Amino acid sequence: MRTLIIAVVTLQSVWAQPTVNVGAELYAGASDIPGYRSFFHGFWAGRETAYPSLVYMRAEVNGWTAYGSLGLGRVEDVASARQLVEGYLRAPLSPSAGLTAGRFWIPFGLQEWQYESKPGAMLDASIGEAKVSIALVQNEALRRGNAYARAEWAPTDSATLGVSAGWGDGISYGTSHNQIAGADALISLGPIALSGEAVRLSGAPEFWFGFGQAEYTGLGDVRPFVALYGWNDKSAEIGSGAVTVAGLRYQANEWLLIEGGRSFTAGQANWWAQASITFER
Repeated sequence: MRTLIIAVVTLQSVWAQPTVNVGAELYAGASDIPGYRSFFHGFWAGRETAYPSLVYMRAEVNGWTAYGSLGLGRVEDVASARQLVEGYLRAPLSPSAGLTAGRFWIPFGLQEWQYESKPGAMLDASIGEAKVSIALVQNEALRRGNAYARAEWAPTDSATLGVSAGWGDGISYGTSHNQIAGADALISLGPIALSGEAVRLSGAPEFWFGFGQAEYTGLGDVRPFVALYGWNDKSAEIGSGAVTVAGLRYQANEWLLIEGGRSFTAGQANWWAQASITFER
């Protein structure tokens, strides 16, 4: 009995009380674009919804993390009501590395194009100023395996450079492509924040995507921005297009962001505005 008491006390001292947080990422907005007069998910490229509103719970103890999030309503093919957006357990392998198992956003670029949640396992590690992630996941649409890898490096406090790659059938949204590669960058030049990403799909007629944004941060909570999006689809599976977006972001407080602007594509101009609420307790 004494041995059991000592074991329990020792276990309690080693395995601390978990920290549990609940939160939400919520969107609401309006535009003059048909089909999106009002919407409740995050708007992408000033043209359509792409980021799901969700609620989540996270528990952390002794370096372990358990996380789960549920989508609220349907947003294209990203998430639907009562659907698990993410649900994973991350175990620490060392102070600078971990292994994640479950469903998670795949590691690829700035996620301006490749933004999919898939089940599988992921290894992540930090090596000096660099970070590396390798994920083996299941393509649920085709029931095939996919592999993704990402490396990013911060040579200075004002610049982060990244490269990403992936292999497997249906590597991007279940299309006929089986290879994906990309490069991205985040650079600060004084009050100007620049971000950009280029993506190429191959293994079928090529698909290219490019994104670039300049945001002025010198006005405090108000940040004007200009962004360019373009994609060229030789496979005719996804389509081709180009969008220019100009607008403002206003950080009203730590949990409320209001943004809106004008989007220009194919000789047509549209307006859009949205509020995003992010909180945790």
